Amino acid sequence: MKTYRKQTQQKMLDSHYVNSELFESVMDAFDEIELENLEANLTRL
Repeated sequence: MKTYRKQTQQKMLDSHYVNSELFESVMDAFDEIELENLEANLTRL
Protein backbone atom coordinates (compact mmCIF):
# COMPACT_ATOMS: atom_id res chain seq x y z
CA MET A 1 0.00 0.00 0.00
CA LYS A 2 2.78 2.43 0.88
CA THR A 3 4.62 1.95 -2.42
CA TYR A 4 1.36 2.40 -4.32
CA ARG A 5 0.79 5.62 -2.42
CA LYS A 6 4.27 6.92 -3.22
CA GLN A 7 3.96 6.09 -6.94
CA THR A 8 0.54 7.69 -7.19
CA GLN A 9 1.65 10.77 -5.27
CA GLN A 10 4.66 11.17 -7.54
CA LYS A 11 2.53 10.87 -10.68
CA MET A 12 0.06 13.43 -9.40
CA LEU A 13 2.73 15.86 -8.29
CA ASP A 14 4.64 15.44 -11.56
CA SER A 15 1.55 16.33 -13.56
CA HIS A 16 0.53 19.07 -11.09
CA TYR A 17 -2.80 17.28 -11.02
CA VAL A 18 -3.42 17.76 -7.33
CA ASN A 19 -1.65 19.38 -4.40
CA SER A 20 -0.06 17.17 -1.78
CA GLU A 21 -2.39 18.24 1.04
CA LEU A 22 -5.46 17.12 -0.89
CA PHE A 23 -3.67 13.93 -1.86
CA GLU A 24 -2.80 13.17 1.77
CA SER A 25 -6.38 13.68 2.95
CA VAL A 26 -7.70 11.43 0.18
CA MET A 27 -5.17 8.71 0.96
CA ASP A 28 -5.85 8.94 4.71
CA ALA A 29 -9.55 8.40 4.02
CA PHE A 30 -8.63 5.50 1.74
CA ASP A 31 -6.53 3.93 4.50
CA GLU A 32 -9.45 4.22 6.94
CA ILE A 33 -11.77 2.47 4.48
CA GLU A 34 -9.20 -0.30 3.99
CA LEU A 35 -8.87 -0.75 7.77
CA GLU A 36 -12.63 -0.86 8.28
CA ASN A 37 -12.96 -3.50 5.57
CA LEU A 38 -10.15 -5.55 7.08
CA GLU A 39 -11.65 -5.40 10.56
CA ALA A 40 -15.11 -6.32 9.25
CA ASN A 41 -13.67 -9.29 7.39
CA LEU A 42 -11.72 -10.47 10.44
CA THR A 43 -14.75 -10.36 12.73
CA ARG A 44 -16.75 -12.38 10.21
CA LEU A 45 -14.30 -15.29 10.29
